[in-house]
Amino acid sequence: TFLISSVIAFVIARSISRPLGEMAALSQKIAQGDLDVAIETKRMDEIGVLAGEFNKMAVNLKNSQMEQRRLFEGEQRKVQQMAVLHEAVAAIASHLEVESLLEHLSSLSALLVEAELSGLVILHPETGAIQYFKANISPDDFPVKTMPKGKGLLGAVLRGSAPIRLADASADPRFEGLPSGHPFIKGFLGVPMLLKDKVIGGIFAANKKDNGHFTEEDESLLLMLAFQSATAVENARLYTKTAELATTDGLTGLLNRRAFMEKLAEEAAL
Repeated sequence: TFLISSVIAFVIARSISRPLGEMAALSQKIAQGDLDVAIETKRMDEIGVLAGEFNKMAVNLKNSQMEQRRLFEGEQRKVQQMAVLHEAVAAIASHLEVESLLEHLSSLSALLVEAELSGLVILHPETGAIQYFKANISPDDFPVKTMPKGKGLLGAVLRGSAPIRLADASADPRFEGLPSGHPFIKGFLGVPMLLKDKVIGGIFAANKKDNGHFTEEDESLLLMLAFQSATAVENARLYTKTAELATTDGLTGLLNRRAFMEKLAEEAAL
């Protein structure tokens, strides 16, 4: 009888000590940062309940860690966005020529919303046709040589004076396809540039990085950039036009006498 009692006591003690020992070992793993732990048990007694609670605790800790990481990454993202907007303000203040300003802003818009492609379009103040177009990628990667015609989604943004944000541009009825050599477009985000309630151009982004989708926050950021840039773009365009008028004859488009003599002096000095 004593032997049987001893065997039963040993079995019971082992059935308790083993899961408790496993919990202790897994607790150490959790303390070291490994939250992918769980106790496999089908017991329905107090030990089984304790194992279930242990597993719940591990899951809650993991979810808490993931949430903290998500919040940290979100804060990092906001800091990066503010840095890009700060750089945009600096670019707006420092660039006088419209071409260089647009080139800089096209790169900043891609960084701001984490887009693979971005571009800026400026309309001619008199004809309404596209006067300037700048993209954030090199001509080698963007071999389209002709100026956009302002059709499709691009034209819809410029005519409608409102943002357009799409997860799949090709599924929208306003999408008219792409010219030969144009990079593939999936996601699309376009916002108008308004000056005194008049559309003077637009900022466009395509293909969110990591196969993501453009968000309402991305739309707000591009609208903010467009608002900050509109006056600067108009001033840069006027500066460029004034500089051209200072060196060319308004009737013929040729160099005026002063510019011609300066050019002649430069050539003679070579």
